[in-house]
Amino acid sequence: MYDQALRLFFILCCLAASPVAAEHEADHRYQVRGYILDAKNQPVAAAPVTIRAEGKRIGGATTDSEGYYTIRLHLHDVDLGRVLEIHTPQGKAEIRVQLTPGDKSHRRIHHANLVGGKLTETLLNRGQGFVRIVIGAVAAIALIGGVVVLSRWQRTRRRRAPSAQDANRPPSKRKKKKRRKR
Repeated sequence: MYDQALRLFFILCCLAASPVAAEHEADHRYQVRGYILDAKNQPVAAAPVTIRAEGKRIGGATTDSEGYYTIRLHLHDVDLGRVLEIHTPQGKAEIRVQLTPGDKSHRRIHHANLVGGKLTETLLNRGQGFVRIVIGAVAAIALIGGVVVLSRWQRTRRRRAPSAQDANRPPSKRKKKKRRKR
């Protein structure tokens, strides 16, 4: 029973730590992500970012404290080259959908940063990756610690529990278990 509880605990922890499944099939997912920075390269926090195609809003997000945003879109292979408009308080920019038609194995990510109102379509490294690594490491340590504590708890319970044969014998005739030195 305790082995089942340990397995269930481990499975639940793995599921909690795993990324949430995407809403779309791999060939329909398209992410636009980047930073919104002012003219002094400072992040613009809590800024609304919307994406429009042919005048219609197709996605939106709000920047975090670092000015970072991610917008998930549902696009198809036929949308290759389609013009998307990014609207922010810092300005407006246009990007074209870039993807490899039929590719279901690679993520479709478009980096679109607005720095001082000007578009930069490159990956800006502003420390966001380090924060994610630290959070992942802390979660892994907590998971491993929980498994170790649970397995030690199980071992001590097994040592203390009398065997089925010993439970029926009077206390004076029970087998004495040898304790290992630690």
